[in-house]
Amino acid sequence: MSWPFSFLPFLLETTVDTYFEYLRTYSQELGSRIVEMYAPVQGPNDPIAKQVATLLRKPPPAQALTITGLAKHLNRINLFWGLNWSAVARPFSERTLRGNDISTPDLLIGCVDTRAARRSIDEVLSGLGAIYWLDLGNNAAASMFSASL
Repeated sequence: MSWPFSFLPFLLETTVDTYFEYLRTYSQELGSRIVEMYAPVQGPNDPIAKQVATLLRKPPPAQALTITGLAKHLNRINLFWGLNWSAVARPFSERTLRGNDISTPDLLIGCVDTRAARRSIDEVLSGLGAIYWLDLGNNAAASMFSASL
């Protein structure tokens, strides 16, 4: 096995003054090394979780891979730490959180693109106590990533 930082000698040949210059200069080598050292949780040829097909809006292929990879990663976290978290991919509704479907979540990851949808989520969450809400939706008043409590 090669030394984990075998690319280090050529790093010393060039002087860089900022993180931006460093990443710009050595991005290819760093990227290759990361891919070599860390296998993906979900690869492009791996099957997509069946629950993704139940979503109201079909996610683009990259998002479907991400959703499936997140569920796999969550299972690994559960096994390692002895937790009982679950990932539920389903359309959001008040009944989803207040009904008997599932217990109140600790973290809600949403992908909505309208103010009305964000308002609906906010109204439901505000009555449930401390829940982390990760808004990964696009437009109709911003967001691609925002965290709320």
